[in-house]
Amino acid sequence: MKKRIYELQEQLGKIMVLYEESEQVEGKLAKSMMTGIEVNKELDKVKEILDNIELKLKEEI
Repeated sequence: MKKRIYELQEQLGKIMVLYEESEQVEGKLAKSMMTGIEVNKELDKVKEILDNIELKLKEEI
């Protein structure tokens, strides 16, 4: 019985390590998603600037 308890404690320890690692990965993923959102916002600004330049060039031609 003590052996089984030890085995279960060992398994629980492994599960806790995996859980902590998954939380770290989740945090990194959330940070990456936020970075991606920020990059998309900047790209939208660049596109708007390029569209404005295109309009001005068409007006001049």
